Amino acid sequence: MTNSEVLQKYFGFNTFKDIQEDVINNLLLGQNTLCLMPTGGGKSIIYQVAGLQTGKITIVISPLLALMKQQNKRLAEQGINVMSYNSSLGDLKTQFNKLKKAFSGNDFPQFIFVSPEKIISDGYLEYLIKKYHSKIGLIVVDEAHCISQWGHTFRPAYKTLPLFIENVFGAYNIPPVLCLTATLNPLDKVEICGDLNISQENIFVSNTLLRSNLHLSILEQVDNNEQKKAQLVEILNKHKDEKVIVYTHIKTRDYGTREMSEAFSSLGFNCHYFDADMQDNDKLSILEKFENGHIKIIFATSAFGMGIDIPDIRVVVHYLIPESIEQYYQEVGRAGRDGKAAYGYLLYSQTNFKIRRDLIKKSLLKENRILDIFETTIKPTSNTSTKRKTLNQDTSVADKIYSLSKMDIKEDNSEMIVFLFLLQYGVVKLHGKGVQFFDCFENNGSGLFNIMKEASINGMVTRISKKLNKSIEQTNYDIFTMYNQDEIKLTKAPVNVMNYSVPELLSDDLVEEIHSILKSRVEGRLENFEKLVSFISSESDLVEIIAQHLGVTE
Repeated sequence: MTNSEVLQKYFGFNTFKDIQEDVINNLLLGQNTLCLMPTGGGKSIIYQVAGLQTGKITIVISPLLALMKQQNKRLAEQGINVMSYNSSLGDLKTQFNKLKKAFSGNDFPQFIFVSPEKIISDGYLEYLIKKYHSKIGLIVVDEAHCISQWGHTFRPAYKTLPLFIENVFGAYNIPPVLCLTATLNPLDKVEICGDLNISQENIFVSNTLLRSNLHLSILEQVDNNEQKKAQLVEILNKHKDEKVIVYTHIKTRDYGTREMSEAFSSLGFNCHYFDADMQDNDKLSILEKFENGHIKIIFATSAFGMGIDIPDIRVVVHYLIPESIEQYYQEVGRAGRDGKAAYGYLLYSQTNFKIRRDLIKKSLLKENRILDIFETTIKPTSNTSTKRKTLNQDTSVADKIYSLSKMDIKEDNSEMIVFLFLLQYGVVKLHGKGVQFFDCFENNGSGLFNIMKEASINGMVTRISKKLNKSIEQTNYDIFTMYNQDEIKLTKAPVNVMNYSVPELLSDDLVEEIHSILKSRVEGRLENFEKLVSFISSESDLVEIIAQHLGVTE
């Protein structure tokens, strides 16, 4: 079938929009590609059509569970074999079993949705992708602005995608990679293209990044939060019974997601909150109720709405000013995807400028925090007084295999950020992904099982590896092979880990250098914020300013 026939058959459209088919054809030529299109502009159609045209599996790396669920549902409704591999399936035992079943026959999923955190931590997923690498036709990085360390949305796990691709595919026969986003500043673009080997001629930018149906307003500056709440009441009354997102950007304080939701519920508004502290199932439930109109107003942090295709959101309110012009336009663009008139309101006081500057500054990791992460999480040891001396003096310590799990990573991702720097500088060396303990399995006919079980009393896989004189990579490969061939079976949920060694010394100079790089990135974020401050203060046409900043034409 032609691209147009696939578009018509599965998605009901007669023609492509904008640069969609140009990007599809570029991918089918095997080119790594960056595509910038407006929110609601049809970015998902690109990878869906291109993926179907390859006749192979498309891996879609997506930052949000709700986004995966939505895209999964729409593809499944078209009779397409699709799978979201995440916690919505159940615990990790259930996830492993369902993934094994999906790859057990000849009818593999045509699309697999996973988070970047799954890519970095799940050894069984990587085992299967590596085993069937010739059946992978396309890798999609959705919401690609999350890759960049210069932006507020940075997700460190995204930075490990090149390592994942190299490990699975080697230097040859790598499927094309598609990066999708709505807005990027120049630093973001350079970083993403460098990370994923995208050349200038393979960057596609829509000339309609700025949608004409969005009506943007910056309200008059107020003196305090009570005055700002009064402005919000007026906006919500004006848009009564319409779908509204109110970005407070923080979870706590009297203007955080939960406090605002409670306060406005007491005023009679049909609202709820959405933030990172919610359970995954609760997030999905709130999204569904908002989508079907049972909830009209969501008080949210910046994660809500990223890539979510709810066409009839009419209003986006920035109650706390965003961090940059890019963030502002990403978020306000979540309204009016149906092409009808939609509205963006930005509320602010001088205090808000200080709050946002403070939030950016507080994100900087201090030197003692970098060292603390190294000594307590990355290279834990019982003797703190000799932690840094033994690394280059005791080869048994240098050869030791450590494990990092999801439970070791705090919400601010600081541990992962430091880990990535140490990996870049050779202080840390990766040894693959696997499970932490072997006692989650029981024998189902394997001769190797008993040998492994006897090698460690507590079932720790690193101990089994050392006792059997095997590399940790080979040990995990053996475990996943036995499991995949039904020679062993899971009896409880495993713990996913990244395995690594620490062959180099973390010197004071390197700590200082990492801190210096992080500081420069915080300064870059502050510089972007000051551009937003000027934008707010300007009396010029808002859309024109955004267009100039993003380097696009209206």
